[in-house]
Amino acid sequence: VNKNWTVGIGVGWAEYGEDVDYSLYKVTSSIDTVAIDGRFDSPSNYPNIISIDSTRVIDTVNQGHWNYKLTYRNDDSTANNYSGRNTFRYIEVPLTVGYRFGSGRIKPWIKTGVIVGLPIQASYNYPQFATSQFNESNDKANLSAIQYSGLLQVGVDFYINRAISVRLNALGSYQLNSILTNDGISQRYYRIGGSVGVAYNF
Repeated sequence: VNKNWTVGIGVGWAEYGEDVDYSLYKVTSSIDTVAIDGRFDSPSNYPNIISIDSTRVIDTVNQGHWNYKLTYRNDDSTANNYSGRNTFRYIEVPLTVGYRFGSGRIKPWIKTGVIVGLPIQASYNYPQFATSQFNESNDKANLSAIQYSGLLQVGVDFYINRAISVRLNALGSYQLNSILTNDGISQRYYRIGGSVGVAYNF
């Protein structure tokens, strides 16, 4: 726009993802009632006691024992495990506006803007908690048609001459909407990085 303000547009390729290790447990419960003789068994041997009745039994004049009738819940669980990697690949178009400070050979600068991403490939697996199963898919139909990310870049140019500079660049971005549109899952990625390079300034 002028020697200080800049407007930028570009195109790039990006991959987001993570290694995952899921364990889903399906718990089934049963209710049992049992009568026990306190001389040979104890209520402490039974899990999740719901109710208990006790009766004192006299064995001799000075001796006796307790009998118990108790109701308890018995839980049994089965595990469903998955290990793998979720991967999402995009063509991205960054739209930025920036400002360059200073007037000498060293010029700090800042840019901010929005990245518009179009999904091109995906491979992912997410848990379905209601069924204790996994949803494995390579289908882009479950992805947001357009992915938006906020972008911030800061850096400094060390000018060798009027047009060529050595550039230090740090950037960060965060996805504004969820990658997935189904199963009530909100999945967003962020990116932090930096680079050193040579730039030609028109």
